[in-house]
Order: sequence, then C-alpha cells, then structure tokens
Amino acid sequence: VMEMHTDITPVRELEETLKRSRARLAELFEEVPCYLSVQGRDLVVQHANRAFRETFGEDAVGRHCYEVYKHREEQCLVCPAMETFSAGEARRHEEVVTSADGRKINVISTTSPIRAPNGEVFAVIEMATDITQLRELQDQLTSIGLLVGSMLCEPGGQWGWLATEMSFRFRRPVYVGDTITCTLTVTSVDE
Repeated sequence: VMEMHTDITPVRELEETLKRSRARLAELFEEVPCYLSVQGRDLVVQHANRAFRETFGEDAVGRHCYEVYKHREEQCLVCPAMETFSAGEARRHEEVVTSADGRKINVISTTSPIRAPNGEVFAVIEMATDITQLRELQDQLTSIGLLVGSMLCEPGGQWGWLATEMSFRFRRPVYVGDTITCTLTVTSVDE
C-alpha cells in the first residue's frame, strides 16, 4: 500500500484570491457611476449595471439596446456598437436616449470591443455618461449670451435700439466654443 499526501493549501489560497477578485470586479461593474452594458453581435443587452437597470428598466437585460435606449423597433441608422464590431475599435458619440419613464437624457457614450482569445470581437461594452445638466446649462448660457448681445445694437452705425423680441431655432445642437452666425433683417423702425 502506498500513501501519498499533497498540501493543497496554496491551491486553496489561489482559489480564494480569484474568488475575491471576481467579486470585487463584479462590485465595480455594478456600482460604477454611469450606465454600463455589454451587448452581443445581435445587439441584445447581455449584462447591465445597477445605474443602467434603474434608469432603463430592470427588464433591460435580454432586450435589444435600441429598444432599451431609444424605444425603437429596429436598429439605429448610426450604430456605434455595430461600428465597434466592424472596426474592432472603440467609438465615442453623443446622443439623446430615453429612460424607462420617458425622460430624455443626453449622454456621451463610448463603445469598446470585448475580444475572444483568438482576437475576434464577440461583444461590445458600452459606457454612457449622463451630461443632461451640462447641456441644459449650455442652452441657458447661449440664450443669455444671445440676449445680451442683441439688446443694444447699432446696425450700420445708424440707429441705436433695444430689441423687444428675438427668437432662435437651431438646426443642430450648439456647444460651448461653437461660432453662431446671425443674419439681421430690419423690417421697420419706429422713431
């Protein structure tokens, strides 16, 4: 009879370290203060963190990202996730998404590839940061700047006047640092 003993303490310690590392990684994914999701090639949300689920619905996992983010029935025309699958590179974009309760949320979103050991992109992780308050502040500052700039004008150096009404409609979002060109048409002057 031969008896053999092996001390497996180091193996148990490694298993415990691995278990703690996985738990810590899961906790970080869950608690990161932005919207995180993992999507497969079919654009179905495979994983989502707490912030994502609370904002876009507890039922978000298992649904298509375009259903969750945009309340659409088909894939978005411009799809950064699909661009990431195609190019195998990260993509960044800004868009407006819709929460489960119908709120519009401005986000900056970054998609990055998740690769298999052979290098093939099999999923995309998307991180979206809510910038709604920033965009609202920019809108207010733009309006104030336009109002102040339009209050006392001297077109052609001939008249001094105070604008009583101005309205603006922008064809696209206006951001800090953008140049805005206005065309002024004087239709009448009351003296």
